[in-house]
Amino acid sequence: MGGMGETLAALFFPLALFALAVWAVLWWFRRYEGNLPSSRLGVVVESELELDAIAPMIGTYHGDEIHEWVRYRGERYDFAYVAPPRYRLRVKPGELFLAPGVVYRKV
Repeated sequence: MGGMGETLAALFFPLALFALAVWAVLWWFRRYEGNLPSSRLGVVVESELELDAIAPMIGTYHGDEIHEWVRYRGERYDFAYVAPPRYRLRVKPGELFLAPGVVYRKV
């Protein structure tokens, strides 16, 4: 009947298929982790010095100014809301995050 080779093959192939299935599931759900590709994220700006232009100040947040709008690389972003600093890892497309947590939306 079966030799040692058939027994090893009978053990190896199900384990290989199981490992492949686990890898595929992990690969699929990786997009939901905090490390999204840059094409699916908005803009993160660390300093106002990186901005092309800024509008008059309309308020403050943690000692930093909130402007009515900002211009970055030729595109205008209007003030939207204030977010916690960890939001910089999940900025949505069409948004600009200005440290420490001021978020602007593309017009």
